[in-house]
Amino acid sequence: MKALLTGANGFLGKHLINKLSSEGCEIFSLGRVEVENTNFFHLESVEDKKTIDRCISDIKPDYLFHLAGTVSNDEAESKKVNTNFAQKLLHAIDKCSLVNKTKVLMVGSASEYGDINCEDMPIKESFEPKPFNTYGKTKLEQTRIGLDWKSNERFIVLARPFNIIGPGMPKFLAIGNFINQINSIENEGEIFAGNLNSQRDYIDVDDVCSIFWELINCNEANGEIINICSGKTKKIKEILDFLIAHSKKNIRIKIDKRLIRKKDIPVFIGDNAKLMGLLKDFEFIPWSSSLKKLIEINSKKI
Repeated sequence: MKALLTGANGFLGKHLINKLSSEGCEIFSLGRVEVENTNFFHLESVEDKKTIDRCISDIKPDYLFHLAGTVSNDEAESKKVNTNFAQKLLHAIDKCSLVNKTKVLMVGSASEYGDINCEDMPIKESFEPKPFNTYGKTKLEQTRIGLDWKSNERFIVLARPFNIIGPGMPKFLAIGNFINQINSIENEGEIFAGNLNSQRDYIDVDDVCSIFWELINCNEANGEIINICSGKTKKIKEILDFLIAHSKKNIRIKIDKRLIRKKDIPVFIGDNAKLMGLLKDFEFIPWSSSLKKLIEINSKKI
């Protein structure tokens, strides 16, 4: 089985490579940066339609996992990467007459939902999206492209992950930032944080990869938008307290108002009823186990 990944060099992509390898897939990657443990196709620009077509034609993948994305505030760049790239990939599958062969899983984001009232939680896939940032808006456009493309002959899953945690997570995310600050302290010190009262729906990166694999092989998932979430929330303060306690360091928390987002939704939780209906007996990794693994791996890097 041949699996092609975009965004393979990112946090989620690196973990998905490990999962796909364990399932016996021959793995290919398409992007700007060469990725270890993959057969690499260099793509200088996401606008290079010729290279995208050639990549799809040469590989003839059984699976396409489209993970690529950018959180840039540049609307033009975000449109190219988060929206138009997906369209070019799907067009290439059509052009190469692979609609009956290549199964697609397209990764969107919970940011597509945008501004949802707390009383309306948990968020169902049927909710009307109201994205308020460039990333959410352009990922929503990607999802709509996927919905337009789906048919009985074409297989596509439209995944909407919530807050993914695990080794290698970006430092611009709250937990990744906390880990980085804690690692920089030898024995005693303080770390800076924004709003610690926010509640988020966290899911382990290994669970996400396992779910992706299950969904792309699930006929009932075809053409569906699916929340990838635990369906439970944790306060960021609880997460930070756990990290500090397990660091065995004397660390004080200092609130920095500059780190508080102008638009911060107090509670953000997904409804995973559709997901669990498809996967039945799936068991999530406990958040405490995810954080312990994150602490152990990062402490070895010091």
